[in-house]
Amino acid sequence: MRNVLAAMFSVAVAFTVILLFAFRARPLAKTVSDPVFGAIAGIAIVVFAVLLFCKIVGVSIGALFRRLLPAATGSPLPAAPLQAAAQLAYDEDPSALVTCIHLQPIERAMRAAGLEIRVREYLSRAPILRVNCRIHEEALRKKFQLTPAIRYAEGYEPERSQWDNPRGDIICTDCIADPRGQADILVLHPDEERPDSPWFPSPPATPRS
Repeated sequence: MRNVLAAMFSVAVAFTVILLFAFRARPLAKTVSDPVFGAIAGIAIVVFAVLLFCKIVGVSIGALFRRLLPAATGSPLPAAPLQAAAQLAYDEDPSALVTCIHLQPIERAMRAAGLEIRVREYLSRAPILRVNCRIHEEALRKKFQLTPAIRYAEGYEPERSQWDNPRGDIICTDCIADPRGQADILVLHPDEERPDSPWFPSPPATPRS
């Protein structure tokens, strides 16, 4: 939502600034036809809005357009909605951390391990990250010397069936009430596991489901 608001704000500011400038500059550009002048103003609004949006959300123009434009090979990349700006910024900064201070050692190690990590929107009581990995809880607790406040849980979010929407969560109970939603890392439930699913921080001696 905040990225959508940033986009709306960027367009509004760009429209206002460029139009004010155009009204002042038009008398000085009498040799330029109205259609050409209007086209230049339109392009300037788009460029200004994109630059301002990238500045607000903290993502480079190159990273934004790599998601929006087809790859050089001709293979189309999925279009990046505005809310993907947080993901772009996260991918560009290997040192970026978005979880609460108690979960950051785990997040940092997940990034160092090269796991696939998706940043989610900041929603109250919702996971801030989704990580494509299974959790070896015994190794997790031993490696990070977790306090009782850090809990790993597996469960379901029933809809038509009690087994719908399997999920695994690494939760910081000290920070779970934080409305910014930084206290939950969503990981793979055993029901979601595939043969190539990675384990974190290390696989069990005897892999199990």
